[in-house]
Amino acid sequence: MTTAPTATYAEQPAIVALYDDGRVSEATIVIDAQPRTYFLAFKVKGLRGTMYLCTRRAPQAPRRFYQLDVALRWVQERLPGIERIQLLTTGPASGTPQPARRR
Repeated sequence: MTTAPTATYAEQPAIVALYDDGRVSEATIVIDAQPRTYFLAFKVKGLRGTMYLCTRRAPQAPRRFYQLDVALRWVQERLPGIERIQLLTTGPASGTPQPARRR
């Protein structure tokens, strides 16, 4: 029997430590259309599912950024040299991430 991937949440020091250990290989900035906010998701080697950046005040919910450039700067400053940063938008009804469309 296999288990479904699960979402886990971690604060900044834990994500930076995983990056320093070489386990964070990819960052995703997810656009949440309602309300217009952004949150960060990470692909971590050896972890099934996705890890989201959270805060101490809300340890089981993703930290929300109100500007795309601030979310991108967070990744660039704290995880320099990350292999890949992608941008996703959530689906209107399901809330599941969908690839952002090019205009």
